[in-house]
Amino acid sequence: MIDTIVLRIHNLQKNSKIVDILRAKGSGETFYDIRNPHRRLVNLDTGELSEKPDDFMEIKAMEFGDTGKTQIFYRNKIAVTSSHYYMAYSIRIDRDYIEFNFSIPKFIYGTNLVQFVPHHTENARYNTRNEIEDLKTVQNLTYDRLISFLKAFLKKYFHSVYDFDGIDLNDVEINRLDICFNQHFNSKKEALKYLEFQKKIKKRYIRETSKNKIDWVTSIFLQTERYSAKIYHKGSEYNSSNGERKHHEQINKKKKQEIFKIENKYDKNGMLIYEGLQSYSDRILRYEISFRNAMMSHLYRKKIFAKSCSLFKTLRTDFKEVDSIQKKCERLMNKKVENPLKEFNQLSKEKKANHKLYKSIMSKTVSFRLKVSEETKKANSTIHGMKFSKKHEASLPLETRFSRALLDEMFKMFNSFLKQFKVEVKENVSNAGKRVAQYNNNIDSFNMYVADGVIDKVKSKINPNKVRQVIMLLQTNSLDELEKNGVISRATKYNYINMLKHIGLKPNQLAVDEIHVQTTIDFSGYCDYTMGGFCALPLVNRYFA
Repeated sequence: MIDTIVLRIHNLQKNSKIVDILRAKGSGETFYDIRNPHRRLVNLDTGELSEKPDDFMEIKAMEFGDTGKTQIFYRNKIAVTSSHYYMAYSIRIDRDYIEFNFSIPKFIYGTNLVQFVPHHTENARYNTRNEIEDLKTVQNLTYDRLISFLKAFLKKYFHSVYDFDGIDLNDVEINRLDICFNQHFNSKKEALKYLEFQKKIKKRYIRETSKNKIDWVTSIFLQTERYSAKIYHKGSEYNSSNGERKHHEQINKKKKQEIFKIENKYDKNGMLIYEGLQSYSDRILRYEISFRNAMMSHLYRKKIFAKSCSLFKTLRTDFKEVDSIQKKCERLMNKKVENPLKEFNQLSKEKKANHKLYKSIMSKTVSFRLKVSEETKKANSTIHGMKFSKKHEASLPLETRFSRALLDEMFKMFNSFLKQFKVEVKENVSNAGKRVAQYNNNIDSFNMYVADGVIDKVKSKINPNKVRQVIMLLQTNSLDELEKNGVISRATKYNYINMLKHIGLKPNQLAVDEIHVQTTIDFSGYCDYTMGGFCALPLVNRYFA
């Protein structure tokens, strides 16, 4: 469920030996300041400019004219021989860190068609099939799995840095994390049909006119300032100009053997021996959210930071009240109502100050480390004793531990994304009629025996003709499409959603009869492939053997 990670190791002077290890891997790329004719060099140990030549670390400042910002960095990649994958990294002298940007599944297995989840081949961490195909169970296992991998990764590549404890985990930051899920279908045709229907679903949080919403032929892409989310056909991406297939073909050619089994293989009788990676990826739709630091910080401040602090709870309560009144006043101003700010002006100075302070706290980003001191933990648990400036800003701790609680909040958001685009098998009119009849019978029983004539307890039955009308509309359009095209109003759409909910139907009914949909969001399709006899995925690895 984890794909790309951006990992940073801070404090270059303290971790200069790591730089030495990376320097031994290759020549990389250097970036120069064209305004600096002297091309003086940077000494990483001291941070000072040096006259001593160093071809590898000939790093210069590159100033961007539009922003005036200066970046000083070195960029390279190292080969990961066990997975035939290249891992990119950069050394940012101006910001005092080394940054690794890589896909964890590609790093371990050489392809992200293998998901970062428990497998039946991992004998040391054996889980039953019921466990490894259940979404919630897999998510519960992911935090320990991720931390275990990161520690093993740091130890494997930088074991010679320190004699005993290795790299100080206080210096290691998770700056970005991508969560993903592969949904399996019986064929490429079915996967693409399902994607076409998903394009008809309204994108939550994204306006219809937004420039950040893009629907390509084989993908849906949403982007905000804090995160990006996408659904795409994995087979098309695998076979694209920048896809993995080209890399796999190069590896096979270089090694003169089939390291990666790309195409289907059959025996002399035409029986399938294994399903190749191209055919397998063609049956997949991939869901992915890139959680940038801004999104992780937002979730942390909103859900975890100072969670039990009474003072912070007061700030949040006052913020919600003031924010609600501000929005109400804005609506009144637009309607040109007399004295629209009356309610806002009646608010106390304390509540207004708390509103500004809470907003200031929520805007502060956080550096998520693998380990922090006890003092930092305490500082993140309360705002009591915190210093506040006249501008209603707080002296917040800007580091915290990347915790299980944070990853859980990220998963909640990701699960909401999965649920939003989950499509149900189309319901026909006759089955819907039976559902309505059963529901109305239950209502008759309730009104007779429970409500017993009490007016405010009596429930209303559903009009079967209205349900038939809705089901007929859903044969060719989604409810979001009907609203967008002006066939129904927004209020009517939600009335229809509630009505369908009463009879056990969901709004995203699939308008294609012949498609067979995986109606449950789990890893059963993945287990069918990896545990079946036709799997071509390279499941063996050194990290979870």
